[in-house]
Amino acid sequence: MSTVGETQRAAVRHVCIASGVVTNAVGTAIYLRAGQGAVRLFEATGFCGEELAELQTVLGEGPAFEATQRNRPVLVPDLVDSVSTVRWPLFASAAVEAGVEAVFAFPLTQGAMSVGALEVHRDTGSALTPDEIAAVVQLAEMAMALLPRPTTTNDEVEQVSDQRVAQTFVELADTLVERFDSIEFLHVLAERCVELLAVDAAAILLADDQGALKLVATSSELVRPMEHLLLQSEDSPAAECFRSGQPVLCPELHAEPQRWPRFSAAATKLGFGAFDALPMRLREDVIGSLNLFRTSPGPLPEGSGALAQSFANVATISLLQVRSARHNQMLAEQLQVALASRVEIEQAKGVLTERLQIGVEDAFSLMRNYARNSGQLLSDVAQQVNARSPEVTALTRVSRPRSSW
Repeated sequence: MSTVGETQRAAVRHVCIASGVVTNAVGTAIYLRAGQGAVRLFEATGFCGEELAELQTVLGEGPAFEATQRNRPVLVPDLVDSVSTVRWPLFASAAVEAGVEAVFAFPLTQGAMSVGALEVHRDTGSALTPDEIAAVVQLAEMAMALLPRPTTTNDEVEQVSDQRVAQTFVELADTLVERFDSIEFLHVLAERCVELLAVDAAAILLADDQGALKLVATSSELVRPMEHLLLQSEDSPAAECFRSGQPVLCPELHAEPQRWPRFSAAATKLGFGAFDALPMRLREDVIGSLNLFRTSPGPLPEGSGALAQSFANVATISLLQVRSARHNQMLAEQLQVALASRVEIEQAKGVLTERLQIGVEDAFSLMRNYARNSGQLLSDVAQQVNARSPEVTALTRVSRPRSSW
């Protein structure tokens, strides 16, 4: 941990004071991660800031401790209630005895990892207003810019990875929304596989209403040349996985020239040395396969293989839940929508590639970001691009301000 100059320290103290002013608090504190899951006090203001900080440091429990560990705000408007006393039995009673009845802790975030927390204390049990929360979040960002950057340990890297895995499971389970975007959902699955597993590319195949496999999502354009061979029932480990409902593992593609001659040759030519196909199934219902490519030969690490199958299982359950939640609508109909959307998206990628003179992956990223920022479905944005709609003129101006429809 690098040192902090007096000017920086004074600025951090002013952030603490400002946090107390905007929330009508009796005390504030800033904590930093201390390794081994602990936190330490960095700065405190008010009559009980240091006392509460010492409690959490010594006891290893409390809002700031939890906000740092879980990397999310911990808002407790009433420390006296029974939930808080069960949650932090030692801290809650000691804090109330010290004159604090409400505590609010906000993580100080560096990338995907929380490196500490900004905490606000009130002597009356009352919640923060939305404006107060927004103000403290801004002040937390300001504090983060002033604080020294910690050296990341292996334990912290593993914790970030664990948090990302947990976040991925939440995203894969969260399909019961009003406008579920199946294409975006499947692309998230493919990208998380590359991010969190020991693989270099991922592709997802789903069966249409005729039982034929279709490529619906990939992590990158690297596997696009393999689309035709992935779908070949007579010469594809992916199709074999779908038919059998069992994993098909190919740790040494160059050693399988007789089993899948065309597939193995094409994959090896593209630089891939290993391939695994995992079924997307729930009991007897197989809806597709999750396909993982690796440039280096060899089996997936045991933990990565199990995690990949867990991702596939959760995604399958989520897609089937969509069917159930929508009055038992046929899954084939849902998959047909995904496949039709993919055609629109592929066309739109071509339009943006030509008009903006950018790569296919950049065009896709541009559309995804625009869809997220504008609250639209990716397929809707693609339709607008293909129709040259003036509604998406701003999309083409992101990279090319002078381009026009």
